[in-house]
Amino acid sequence: MNAQHQKLVKNINIPKTSKIICKKLELGEDVIIGENVILAGDKIVIGDNVKIGEGTDIRSREIKIGEGSDIANNVKILVADTFEVGLASRLSVNTRITCRKFTAQKFLYVGNDFNVGYGGTYESTSIVELGNRVALGPHTILNANHKITMEDDVGSGSYASIWTHGYHFGHSVLDGYPLAHEGVHIEKNVWLGYHVTVLPSARIGENSIIAACSVVSKSIPKNCLAAGAPAVAKRELHKTPLDINDSYSTLKLFLEKWSTELDWKGIKVELSIEPFNLKIEFYDQTIIIQIIDNYHQPDFNNDYCEYIFIAPSDPYQYETLKENNKRVTLFNIRNREIHGVRNEITEDLRDFLRRHTLSCGDDKVFSSIEPNGFQYLRSLTKNSD
Repeated sequence: MNAQHQKLVKNINIPKTSKIICKKLELGEDVIIGENVILAGDKIVIGDNVKIGEGTDIRSREIKIGEGSDIANNVKILVADTFEVGLASRLSVNTRITCRKFTAQKFLYVGNDFNVGYGGTYESTSIVELGNRVALGPHTILNANHKITMEDDVGSGSYASIWTHGYHFGHSVLDGYPLAHEGVHIEKNVWLGYHVTVLPSARIGENSIIAACSVVSKSIPKNCLAAGAPAVAKRELHKTPLDINDSYSTLKLFLEKWSTELDWKGIKVELSIEPFNLKIEFYDQTIIIQIIDNYHQPDFNNDYCEYIFIAPSDPYQYETLKENNKRVTLFNIRNREIHGVRNEITEDLRDFLRRHTLSCGDDKVFSSIEPNGFQYLRSLTKNSD
């Protein structure tokens, strides 16, 4: 470690095979750094509870990694000016980022083999700016020769690609061919389906969905479903929120599916239909899950249980529930918040709801309990060592 100014830190694990090279260093508590890691720049700021996997190499004039972030193994980052990811961000295995500036606000997720590059990313215009809760699938390509902007809640399936320049020696501008060098802007709450391609100068309006395998060669209006090559608007999208009864029925169906997943993971669960609730035995804990709304009131029937309440609207505040029992978790679905006790079960439910479009909480990366079958297979090599 080579730093002129180092903030006093606790519980830091930096192996001898890893290097931190900078002029100013600020490390939070409980930071875990794997073997053969290189962090290099002028200023490095790493928040509490950050994990950086082995073989990762991050180099930038200024590096900022938000609290609770998870940088996987074999991530390679070369960013000339500023590399910054906010609270609870996750960069998956084999991420590659090369550009002038890369900034993302909280809760960024990029899948395996995410790549900012593919030509032209040493240019002064190679800038990527991502908002809150951007989630990009595996094998996504951002060709940031020119600026790429994604606003809050943009997501993509696997193999999406965004291009800001393209050329061919045989198609000279002096022969009248157009020059395709321009940035891309994607507004908030846009979904890019599997293998969508976005070409230079395109702007996609908020709340729109681009169907799988489409090619976006010009701007797409907001609130529409677009498809084709080239992609064109097919129909308008209108939000029609479910009423209380339908919301309750939908959540009930999801929890029934989740109980099947818990059983597959080797966790004992009892499903009661009337009144509807789940009772989970997890190690030495008893956890009760209930759906609450104007018609279904919270029922604290056991002082020794932990309680998870799911509110499809927002009839209750967490502090009010906590007055009845200290061990309470509240999922406020409408405003996508989670309050109270957090443990493996709450995080497994949070991940399950996320995969059913009901994401709650952007303060921690998602995690789930591994099924027994997979745990057993992983243990085979451990037992043989």
